[in-house]
Amino acid sequence: MILPNHVGRCWARALFCTFPVVLGILLLERIQHELPELLRSAVGLRPIAIYFFLLLPSLIPLALPVSFFVGTLLALGRLRKDGEIIAMRCGGMSLLSMTRFLWLGGFGGALLLQLLTFTLLPTAEGRLQDFTKALKTQRPDLRRGERQLRNVAYDGRDTGRLWLIGELDLETDEARRIDIYAYGKNAAERGIHASGGRYRAGCWLLDDVRGPTDGTSFQDLRESPEIMAICQRRIRSISPQKLALILEHIPRRDPTRAAYASRYHMAISGCWSCLIALFCAIPFAVADPRVGPLANAAKAVTALLLFYFLVSCCQALGAGGSLPPVLAAWLPNGLFLLWGLFSMARAR
Repeated sequence: MILPNHVGRCWARALFCTFPVVLGILLLERIQHELPELLRSAVGLRPIAIYFFLLLPSLIPLALPVSFFVGTLLALGRLRKDGEIIAMRCGGMSLLSMTRFLWLGGFGGALLLQLLTFTLLPTAEGRLQDFTKALKTQRPDLRRGERQLRNVAYDGRDTGRLWLIGELDLETDEARRIDIYAYGKNAAERGIHASGGRYRAGCWLLDDVRGPTDGTSFQDLRESPEIMAICQRRIRSISPQKLALILEHIPRRDPTRAAYASRYHMAISGCWSCLIALFCAIPFAVADPRVGPLANAAKAVTALLLFYFLVSCCQALGAGGSLPPVLAAWLPNGLFLLWGLFSMARAR
């Protein structure tokens, strides 16, 4: 038990030193892109600091797996260089028992990412949006139209209605220049036009309606402005909770559902990338001592890049409908799990 504890302590120290560095590098990249605009708007240093502090939680899902990978290479590489790995192997200790605390940490990191993805990150995202809204209220030149959308097009696949809205205000749930068209069974009813409307108590109230107001397709207009606004965003920027909300309004046989479903399952499967990082790092870190440490590190980095390349390919195939979304999300994890078990067996 003493030796696995020693390996676990070395790995924990490397992880705690690596995580702030990786997080800082990701934060610097965001600062490089967003700081010039904030400085041009002259909002002050304190609001800028608060803005980037609220941005930190969104960087954790990428920083944590990379920290697991780099920390494992550093910790086990140092133990291998000092001959401690060879001494433990000569003493009859298996690789699995030697790294038991690393696997427990990887499993804990996966559960932590899962918890963050569905609890902290949506809350932090909401607070960041509220703070950004407050900045835009104080400084109108920061307004980018995020709460006042123009030229909104929403295809309500579950209701058979196509919405075209000139201006949509998400703060008051009011809209101007509304055109609603029916398609499908009641396509003969064509469409209605309204100068404006408001969303109250889960239903749209339209003003100055022109068209077949008695048509069955234009009764009970319950399309949510929030759903309309979410569908205008890039899929990569939508949180899993909002993706699940969108999937509730898209029929299962609809071809557009694949992109949202693929991204939703990718967000869940991505939480387990901490374990994949261990599978990529451990076998190479404890490899043949006659092979140089830089060569082993290069092989480990190549394996990690191959994993993310496979993730990107599967995500594209899942979004295009060539693969079922669940299979596209979990196929890279499954393949690298099998490869990791094979590599661990050879490393023993």
